[in-house]
Amino acid sequence: MLVIYAVLALFGGAFWLCVPFLLLGIRKQLGDLAWEQRRTNALLSAMATPAQRDYARELEHPEQPGPTSSVPLPGRLGAAR
Repeated sequence: MLVIYAVLALFGGAFWLCVPFLLLGIRKQLGDLAWEQRRTNALLSAMATPAQRDYARELEHPEQPGPTSSVPLPGRLGAAR
């Protein structure tokens, strides 16, 4: 059993030492992905109609949340009988 723990500790330690280098290696790809997402968002914004832009603004900054439903729930959670 001790051998299994030693092997797991060895692999775990090696993996733990490699993680920072793996993260630094994908940094450029993450930057490219973020740039591509900003570019796509800019293109989609340019293609949007004024009504779509208004709707998007409404979704981003709702003035007041409205009621979810005006129908009372059945049973004990609903209106008093």
